[in-house]
Parts: sequence; C-alpha cells; structure tokens
Amino acid sequence: MRLGRGDVLYPLLDWPPVWVALVFPSFGVSTRDAYAWLDRDVPVARRPPKGIARRELVNDLEPPVARRHPEIARIVSALRRVGASHASMTGSGSTVFGLFESRAAALRATASLPDRIRAVSTVLVTRTTTRAECRRLAAK
Repeated sequence: MRLGRGDVLYPLLDWPPVWVALVFPSFGVSTRDAYAWLDRDVPVARRPPKGIARRELVNDLEPPVARRHPEIARIVSALRRVGASHASMTGSGSTVFGLFESRAAALRATASLPDRIRAVSTVLVTRTTTRAECRRLAAK
C-alpha cells in the first residue's frame, strides 16, 4: 500500500516505551548523496514495496550509505552485539540508533563505543514518549 508523498500524516499506535541510544559519527551524510547512492545501487523496480507488507523499522537508505561509510554498519553491529533489540541508521544518516529495554542497559551498552569505534564522536541516551506525553510537553 502506498500512502503518498508524506504530505498527509496518519496517526499510528503508540509503541511500548523504550530507551534509545543515539550514536553520532564524526562525519555527516548529505541527504542528496544518500538518495543518489540508493538510486545508483537499487533501481526503483527492484526495491521492496512500501507499506504495511514491509518489515517495520527498515531504512532503505542504510545499505547504500553503509557501503560508502562502513562505520555505519560497524556501529549498527556493535549496538546489536551489546543488547539492542534493534539498531539502524536514522533517516539519510549518519546517526545510528539502538533500542534498549532500560536506561541502565543503554548506558552500559554504549559506555565504551567511542573507545571501540573511532568514528563515534557522541553518544546520547534518551527514551521514547507516548503521544500524550508529547502533547503535554508541547503545551509547556
């Protein structure tokens, strides 16, 4: 199912709350480059269909970006090895996120990342919010 160009928003169900480790590499990725690499690597006719039939939390831009910046794949793998239930690149990159059940797990898992992976410049740990929490925070 294809919903359009992103100009209409549809509410989704809230996911259970999780802790998120955000890993910022010491380099950026141009959105223009990321999409050009996607177009070059995976012709539109061979891309998986969009919509509900696709796995959730999949970023089609990750493979072509990781081919040009292997540090992305190393960070994703490192987060999975240390206990992230899911890890992936955000948007067109270069930030990578890992999902954890607790703040302590996220902090433990990411404590040594900057020492083990040279391309890591910053790690932040935060949590997801529900729609109600977001409205409450926005009203302040």
